[in-house]
Amino acid sequence: MLRMKNLLLVILITLTLKSFGTIHADFTVDKVSGCAPLLVNFTSTSTTTIGHISCRWEFDNGTGPSAANNPSVIYSNSGVYHVKLVVTNGSEKDSITKPITAFRLPQVDFDAPQLILCVDDTLHLSSNVSSGNVPITDYAWGFGNGLASSGPNTYYSYNSP
Repeated sequence: MLRMKNLLLVILITLTLKSFGTIHADFTVDKVSGCAPLLVNFTSTSTTTIGHISCRWEFDNGTGPSAANNPSVIYSNSGVYHVKLVVTNGSEKDSITKPITAFRLPQVDFDAPQLILCVDDTLHLSSNVSSGNVPITDYAWGFGNGLASSGPNTYYSYNSP
């Protein structure tokens, strides 16, 4: 009978230790969103109190799974992707999923009512941009001579041919 009690005590202790969860999956990213193609670097910050952690990443963009601790992935198309990290220490497993958003690029174009100018004529330029998934915040115009302007519309006078 004493032997049976010792066996039950060992089983109870083992079950109690396993129920406390000694592994925790987590990761960080260098960016959670940006315009496609978007390069994202992942870093596993998973922890375990027993054994060594093995990682399995699932990227939801057609890229195959990875077993690297700190992989990098390029999201070529716009969309919201769900990245899942599954970690194991040999006896336990945990996982976490986080979103990555790749925005659609804006389509850039401009209008210039007059393309042939004389010296000191004013060139007028108007942006004709269709934004992607995020608002346009900056404009940059270059005039081919090292000078530039910003804003959605601009003008410039060339003082030499």
